[in-house]
Amino acid sequence: MDINELVPKNKGDVSGLPALSTLEVEAAAGIMAGLLEWLMDMNWPVARALFPVLPRFHGILVPYLRVALLSCDSIWKYNLLCLIQNCPPETAQCLEDLLAKMAEIPQGDEREEGVTEKAREIRQWLAGQA
Repeated sequence: MDINELVPKNKGDVSGLPALSTLEVEAAAGIMAGLLEWLMDMNWPVARALFPVLPRFHGILVPYLRVALLSCDSIWKYNLLCLIQNCPPETAQCLEDLLAKMAEIPQGDEREEGVTEKAREIRQWLAGQA
């Protein structure tokens, strides 16, 4: 099977999710950026279906989350922060520098879209883990 077949083709395409749910974590690295893009709008059926599957890939998510969290799309950032909350604390710890920036120095519409507050929530959660 071509791993790229697991990346949704449209906002309703959930056909690859059963295979994605059992895929070896390391094997998903090549499609992770493409999967995260589907979290840009949580109203899409594929986003709601992917959301609970992606945390199992927490071990390889960080570099892809880092790139995505540097985007200008505050709604996507908020959705990704929600995803981070569903991953083990180590995921958020690896992104602490970006979380601090979003929590303390909001850019663009991050405050209005809830990014600032969500980043603060995650940082408080991390502080409670220590």
